Amino acid sequence: MLVRLLPLAVILAAPAAAQPGPGAAPPAAAPLRGPPAAACPPPPGFAAWTKPMPMVAADHLATAPLPELDLGRAAVLALAPSEKLRYAAKPGKAGGAPSYGGLIAFTAPRAGRYRIALGAPAWLDVVRRGRVLRSTAHAHGPACGTVRKLVDFTLAPGRYTLQLAAAPAPTLTLMVVRQP
Repeated sequence: MLVRLLPLAVILAAPAAAQPGPGAAPPAAAPLRGPPAAACPPPPGFAAWTKPMPMVAADHLATAPLPELDLGRAAVLALAPSEKLRYAAKPGKAGGAPSYGGLIAFTAPRAGRYRIALGAPAWLDVVRRGRVLRSTAHAHGPACGTVRKLVDFTLAPGRYTLQLAAAPAPTLTLMVVRQP
C-alpha cells in the first residue's frame, strides 16, 4: 500500500516544490494575445500611430470650431458619454449603456481614398453637409497590433466631420491618412 501511495505523494508535492522561495521573483505571466504591439508594426502609412497626441472630441456641432485632426497624425480622443452627444447626422449604430462618442473635423486636401483607423471597436461616420457618406472598404488591423478597425472613404477635396459612436470606453485612438 505504501508503495502505491508514494508516487501519488511525489506528484502532489511537485507543484509546491516548483513555487518560488521567499524573495524570489514570481514567474512571468504568459501574454494574453500575441506578441507586444512593438513587435508588430502598424499598417502601411500609419507609422505615427505609435505616437498619438491627446485631443478632446466635441459633443455637438455648436462647438466652434470642431477640433481638427491633421492627416497622418494619430490622436487619443477623449470622448463624451452617449447621452450628452448631438451628432451632425444620425449615427449608423447606436451605442449601448454605457457608450461614448464625439465629433472632430479633418480636411481632405485633394480627391482620393482616405483610410481611418480606430484602436477600439466603435462606429464611425464621415459627414459632409449633413449627409453620411458611404464607406468603400472595411478591414481589421494586424492581430498583433493595436489598430482594431480600418475604414476607407473616397472623398472630394474639402472639410469633413468625423463622428464616432458606440465606443465602449471614454478614450479612443484614431488616425486618418490619404491612400496612394
